[in-house]
Amino acid sequence: MNPFNDNLHLLKEIFGEKEVEKKETRLREIFEKTENKWKENTVELGFKKIKYLLICEAPPYSETGDPIYFYNQINSSFHTRIWKAVYPNIKKPSEKEDAFKMLVEKGFLLIDTTPFAMKYDSKHRKKSAYKEIIKNNIPYLINKLENNFEIDTNLKIAFGFKLNAKQFISVTNGKLKLKDLELNFNEHNIATDGSGFTNSNKPIHILSLN
Repeated sequence: MNPFNDNLHLLKEIFGEKEVEKKETRLREIFEKTENKWKENTVELGFKKIKYLLICEAPPYSETGDPIYFYNQINSSFHTRIWKAVYPNIKKPSEKEDAFKMLVEKGFLLIDTTPFAMKYDSKHRKKSAYKEIIKNNIPYLINKLENNFEIDTNLKIAFGFKLNAKQFISVTNGKLKLKDLELNFNEHNIATDGSGFTNSNKPIHILSLN
């Protein structure tokens, strides 16, 4: 199961063959590096049981350098929003490993619904091929969760990006089975504000973190 290779033809339907071929090497590099960082800062830190799951889209595209990714740094505004939701009364540690260890202790996990770090806009996210990528990636997502963690029976789910969330909810019919649990969700689980991006206050409410 390789979600990158299996869905590359669909990405070309969204952005055009020429655009994707020009970026393919970098896209693959970002995918591989972020998958490794996800494992390094969750599984390898001793993450055991998921209590709070934030479902996002994919890392943003970057031309060079280390990928801009949640589990690769802690200094972006996105990290600040998430941190305020998870630990509203505790200052974010300056060291990455300390911050990720605290997220592990809380049972908080972020996972992405697509393997491609492209610069999506609303036009791209509304295409049928984008929806198909999300649908095709679900078995890979489930496999990552089931094979690496226990699932808390009261698992709380929130979505970090509005249009991506709407497509995910559509292709799953608002249901996801993890081990013996059937999780139900809808647009009330979308933790965004009017901009369509994650809002610090909404994950607190949706995930009942505090």
